[in-house]
Amino acid sequence: MCRKGRTPYHEISKLTGKEKFYFWDWVKFWKYHHTPQQAVSWWIAWCFLFGSVFFLMAACSSLSHKVYTDQTHRASEYDWLDGYPAVFGACFFFWPGVWLMVIENANTDLEMRRHNWRVHGEKGRKPGFRWLLPVKVNNLLWWASLLMFTGATAFNVSTIASCLLGDVPEDWTTSQEQWWIYFTLTYGSAAFIGASIPFCWDGTHSFWRGYFPFTAREWKSLPFWVNAWQLWGSIGFLISSAVPYKTDITWKGQILQVIFGNLIGSVWFGLNGYGLFLELSNPQMT
Repeated sequence: MCRKGRTPYHEISKLTGKEKFYFWDWVKFWKYHHTPQQAVSWWIAWCFLFGSVFFLMAACSSLSHKVYTDQTHRASEYDWLDGYPAVFGACFFFWPGVWLMVIENANTDLEMRRHNWRVHGEKGRKPGFRWLLPVKVNNLLWWASLLMFTGATAFNVSTIASCLLGDVPEDWTTSQEQWWIYFTLTYGSAAFIGASIPFCWDGTHSFWRGYFPFTAREWKSLPFWVNAWQLWGSIGFLISSAVPYKTDITWKGQILQVIFGNLIGSVWFGLNGYGLFLELSNPQMT
């Protein structure tokens, strides 16, 4: 049944040959947990999308001069509005999400392993999903995911240290602050950039076309956007990590750093997470 004058979509699909594009089907999470591969992909997208929300909350609160300068005592406004959301997003969303990427890319050959097992008369144990030892050294994306995991671990150190900066009884030296907060953030961002590049190659099957939409082909490619958003988000966080090395930065400079670094970077990562959901819901687009 449809509204008067409307052709049902399944009939349009038959006439045009176009499949329906699902924007919110991923909300029906039970549809994406029939196989380990689907479940892992769904949770990766979930971790990236909602982890980005916490990073975005932290970035928006940093635009307040009152919040940003209130870092001198435990349970300050900075802790609750900036520090803790960043810790939560890094430790409980991005970190497990990236580890799931390691697992996902260690199992890209599962169907091939099971096919070979059947061809050889189903001898021995049926190949299973690598959960405990997710290793696949001949897969570049596995190495990229592992590199990204080291970056996510560095983000954990940076966000936790940033919260502790105003809470510990001892005064931190500038060197300690730079090492524990900014160097770990710099390494984490650089690791994410380095890891995102092979994903850009994989999404476009090109070494140079996966970074910016130069042609109509890129504009129409969902895999291109998913991987490009991940790369751009990583660059945003690298901007945020580089600026604080300048100790005499003005408040205006701080605002620009937050906007073009953490804030926009969080938006890109959020789009990346949503794009991963779209890929999962619309396999015809990949």
